[in-house]
Parts: sequence; C-alpha cells; structure tokens
Amino acid sequence: MQFLFSDFSATDKEQWKKQVLQDLKGKSYDNLLWKLPEGFSLDPYYTAKDLAATAKGIAATTAPNIDLNPPAAEPGGEPRQWVNMQYLPVSNDAAAANALALEALNGGADGLLFDLRALKDLPDFHVLLKGILLEHCTVSFQVEEVGQKVLTAYLQYISHQGLNISQLQGFIAFDPLGYLSETGLIDNDRLREWAQAAETTLPYPALKGIMLDSGSYHNAGAHAVQEVAFLLSLTAEYMHRLTELGVSPEKAFSNLGYSVALGGRYFIEIAKLRTLRLLVAQMAQAYGLENFKTSDVYVHAYTGRWSKTRLDIYNNMLRNTTEAMSGILGGCNALTVMPHNALVQNADSTSLRMARNICSILREEAYFGKVHDPVAGAYYPEVLTQKMVSESWNLFLELEEEGDYTKLVEKGRLQERIKSVRKQRYEDIASRRQRIVGANAYANAAEELHLPKIAAGATANSLLLKHQGQADAFEAMRRRTQKFYQEQGRLPAALLLLFGDPAMGRARASFADELLRVAGFQILETRLQEGESFLNHQGGLSPEVIVLCAADENYNKQVVWLTDQLRQSYGGVLLVAGNPDQLSPDVKRAALDGFIHLKSNALQALTEIQDKTFFTNEA
Repeated sequence: MQFLFSDFSATDKEQWKKQVLQDLKGKSYDNLLWKLPEGFSLDPYYTAKDLAATAKGIAATTAPNIDLNPPAAEPGGEPRQWVNMQYLPVSNDAAAANALALEALNGGADGLLFDLRALKDLPDFHVLLKGILLEHCTVSFQVEEVGQKVLTAYLQYISHQGLNISQLQGFIAFDPLGYLSETGLIDNDRLREWAQAAETTLPYPALKGIMLDSGSYHNAGAHAVQEVAFLLSLTAEYMHRLTELGVSPEKAFSNLGYSVALGGRYFIEIAKLRTLRLLVAQMAQAYGLENFKTSDVYVHAYTGRWSKTRLDIYNNMLRNTTEAMSGILGGCNALTVMPHNALVQNADSTSLRMARNICSILREEAYFGKVHDPVAGAYYPEVLTQKMVSESWNLFLELEEEGDYTKLVEKGRLQERIKSVRKQRYEDIASRRQRIVGANAYANAAEELHLPKIAAGATANSLLLKHQGQADAFEAMRRRTQKFYQEQGRLPAALLLLFGDPAMGRARASFADELLRVAGFQILETRLQEGESFLNHQGGLSPEVIVLCAADENYNKQVVWLTDQLRQSYGGVLLVAGNPDQLSPDVKRAALDGFIHLKSNALQALTEIQDKTFFTNEA
C-alpha cells in the first residue's frame, strides 16, 4: 500500500492564516473566531503545536501529577464503558414503576434511577425492587427531603434479601445545599438528613451518598464555566462541613459524585465534563490526596432541561442524542437520557424505551463502547478543555474570595451571575442569532402546543433559580395564538402579497413565511400583476396580517399607492418585508404597521403583531 501523505509538505498555521486573510478581502480575521459566553474565543483551526501549548496551560493550572486523560486513553487500555441508567419516575403505584424497571433492564439498561421526589411517604421497596437483581445492575435514587430515611429503608431491604452491601453500586441524589439556590432557605433538617446519609454510605465507596447536581445552574441558563466553578464552590462547602463532622478527606472524596446536566453545545459539554474531572482532582490533591486521579471522579451525566422544547417535541430526540454523545465522549461513568416528551406528559413505556435506546445505539451500533477515548489528543477539544480549566478555576478562586457557597446564594451573587448570562442567551434567541428548530425557526404552525404543568405551590417569587428552557418565550407566544384558535375556531392568517421583481418577492415571501409560522400564523399567498388592484384581487380573503413582498425598488415606487388602496377596505396589520433603512422616506411615512427583516428582533416583532391582531389573557 502506498501512502501519499509524504508527497505533500505540511501546512504551517501562519501560512494558512495568511491565505485566509487574503481570501477575506479586508474583513477582520476575528469574524472567524467562535466567541463563547464563557468569556473566551476559539480559533477555526488548530495544529499539533497548539496541543503542546495546551498541555503546558493545563499543567500551569493543575497539580503536576494530575493525569489529563483517563487510563482508557492510553495504548492497550480497555474501551470506555458507562452505565446506561434509565430514569424512572415513581408515583404512589410502586408496582407500575417496578414493571417499567424490569422492562428497562430487559431492554438494554444496566442501571436504574428511581425519582422519588413526588412521593410523600417512603416507597415499598419489596414492591418497587421485586425481581431486580441488585448485584447485577446499578440502582440509584433521586430524593428531595427524606434522603436518610430512603437510604435506611433501602439498606434494610438489602439486608433482608441477604445481599452484601459492599457489592452494590449506585447513589443517593440528595443535595440540600444545591436546593438552597432554588429555594433561598437553609433547611437544617435536610442538612442533618444529608449528614446522616453521607455517614451511612462512607463504608461503601460504590454507593455514593454525596451527589452534587449542576442542574440548578444549567437549567437556569448558566454557561459551562459557571457550572463547573459553582460545583467546585459547592464541593468546598460540603468538604468543610464533612471535615467538621470528623470525616477524613479521603473518605469524603471516595463517597463524592456529580450529576451533571448536559446541553446542546456539543464540544462545550465534552470539555465541561473533562474540566470538572481535572479540577475536582486538583481540589482533592489540595486536601492531601496525592494519588487522587481524574478517573477517580464519579460523574453521572443526564440530558438537561434548558435545551428542550414543548414545540415539535421529536426534535428533543435529536437534542438528546448529541447531548448523550457529549456525555460519553466527556467520560461520564453513567448516562441518563431523559424522555423526549418529559415536558408535556408523564413518561410512559414508549418514551422511556426511546430514551434508553439512544444510549444503546451509541454503544453498540455507533461503536462508542468499542473504542478508547477518542477525544484524547484531538486538537479542538484539548484546547477547549485547557481554556475552560483556566477560566473555571479562576472563577472558583474569585468566588472563594467573596465567601462560601451559602453566603454566595444568600447574597444573590450566584444568581446575579447566572441572570446576566441568561439575559444575553435569551437576546440571541429572540433575535434568532441562535436558532431553535421547531420553536424560533422552521416551526409547524398547525401543531397544538401542550400547556406546561405548573408544580403546586411554585411561584416566580418562591424560586431563586427557576428551571427554564431556551424556547420559553416563544412557547408563551404560541400559547397566545393557541388561545385565539380556541376562541375563533381557526388560526390567525397572514397573507403574503407578492408584486414586482419575482426573485426578490419570492425570497422575501419565504422569509416572512418562516418567521410568521413561528408565531403560529396560517400562511396564505397571492401575487399582484403589474397595475392590478388588490381591491379586485382580494376575493374572500380576510387575513389578520398582510405582508408586502417585493424588491426595494418596487417598494419605493409602489408601496405608497398600494397601501392607500389597501387601507380603503383593510384595517388589519400591514407590514413590509424589508429593512426600512434601505427604503425611501415616502415608504416609511406610508400607512404601514411595521417592517420585518433579518435584523429584526423576532420575538419583539411577532409579539407586536400579536398585540395588534388579537388580545387574550395570558396563562
């Protein structure tokens, strides 16, 4: 076999950049940089030289004996493995949850995560775990208030079954200080429950009793650097409390794990998990655990709430898939893919199976379970990890100077940082600089929106960090349109009135069509021939909105005349698809209600159209 690579000389990065600058024809090279909300930028191209600099950068931030990549990345290492952990909500019907659990285990799952937060009383473990071979799978529990009681009942059940507790794997997801960021209240009863649960599980490193969850930050709109830094601050707070109780750092870190919410920014999420491992190992070594490695950090990753929508919900399956890939490549120990329809209905057998199969397909058919760490040594993820390690550690140190985690939350410092980031992210979504398929782009106007279920007693004032979604504002807008449909028996209609230049008319009609569907409008279309009056062409059309679609030249010549005609019989919303800055003053003075164009704030423009078109009470 002949290899041809040696026939070509290597391309120097400076040569490449010189050619790019030439091709940009005077435009700034900065236009090619990926500017991240985390506060740094990434180049469009990296080489092996960048990788060497990256290793030095990480070494400058972390302790000298921290391994950058897990053992599986080394030649001859075992392929990376993770637990396919099925999420299972538990209601008062423990038998139904047991049936779903057995179905999951027989359908590819090798771990179970029972969500007990909706229960007022302890579950009957003899019913819930009936037929489940606990020594052959990972079993974990998500609780909110009764962590120690759940753990005690679980251990009693294990003892009753004659099983060896030290052989069992799983965790108790109970994070009272994490809940502080959502409630603003320090619950001493919860803290005592947590301390007891932590003490109970200390002899069993495979049964984690200290699980810190990033979901409160992630699902409130925080960026990745904030998530890591806040988790480190939370870790420091828990370590302080544990050492005060007489628990050694070695035992505490061996019983510590992290549940990390995943988002839709593929490479960012990969780097986030790697960064967390590196910096937790850094913290452990600061506590004197010189042999603590990144591979000793237990990470349970799960697909987050922020990226999901109630609109066009099958897109959530695609989002879940890329997020699951990020979790696997980031090196998670366990992965939970949430049901794609979790925001609109209770999980059922079908949606749970679809979620479970994403993990199974990635492992068995995409061969993610057959390879060593494919991220190790990859230029782009390695550089991204180095930058995130530096930024996250610096933010953590900054937070430590301001006070411990509890004080940060009580003073609102943590919440304000997240609020600032969330505001910018919402602005990008509102202006459609960030597109969400099915929500602010390529929407299905005929789709019925499932109204969200509001938890009893939850109000905007009682939650410091609310779990939110990136498409929430667009979903609220669609709810208004749905109310119109329920009251009128039809969708509001928008007529695209094309005239003049056929090519520009079609281009602007396509833009207006796609934009107005986002608000749930039914789209109609007609074309005026030269000199034709809309009064003669109108027929039985009575749309709520008319959008004029043509070239700028046609607007300058015909809009004033056309709007005068239209206003003789039409009192609805009349728009022009075009940028007013490019049009004559006469067009701007015409009897129009506004302009829509690529630079419009889509959310604001569509909301104003709704305000002028119909009025409904908000949910």
